[in-house]
Amino acid sequence: MNTTSGGPWWRQIPWIAIGTVLTVVAGIGTLGFTGVATYYDARVAADALDQSREDAADKERSQAVLVSAWVEGSSLSPMSLHVINRSPDPVSFVSIRVSISFRSKGVRYDGLSWSETSLPPCTERVYHGRQLATPQAGEVGPALQLGSILFVDRYGDGWERTWDSLRRLPEPFRGFDNSQFETYDRRSLTETPRYEEKPVARCADLGS
Repeated sequence: MNTTSGGPWWRQIPWIAIGTVLTVVAGIGTLGFTGVATYYDARVAADALDQSREDAADKERSQAVLVSAWVEGSSLSPMSLHVINRSPDPVSFVSIRVSISFRSKGVRYDGLSWSETSLPPCTERVYHGRQLATPQAGEVGPALQLGSILFVDRYGDGWERTWDSLRRLPEPFRGFDNSQFETYDRRSLTETPRYEEKPVARCADLGS
């Protein structure tokens, strides 16, 4: 079938223009696919980096999170301080601070701190209130409140543990002295107070 111009109809179709358009469309599709692939590659790389950072942070804290302390009892019953290391490695340069109060007509407070050479692995130490401080005549107590404990982990990093937080101390770190504690009526014990020591039934495995 011929067109009015006398030539076949398919010769009058602008094949070159159509080919150019198709080439442009294909190029746009390729660029779009490449852009999407690059975006997802970048997301995967960023997620892998974030996961690597989280893993490093978890390893950094792996022993520190297993060291804790708490107070048992109430002001109406004998109180004791428990310090525990649930890891299979010791922690060193341990410094402990507690606040002690005695009740009578008024309230007497002491900020008390002392140091330990180390806290053995898989060990709990219990310090009883009246072994830390002796009440005066007419006083009731003592009541204990944990201030914080400072220690060095197996990696040589320093940490501070309170009843509700754990933070890494800035470097360089060369151990502690009790002057780092800011307490009212501060008293530093020259000797470690007596304590009861017992093994921890379940001790965590930190791995390598």
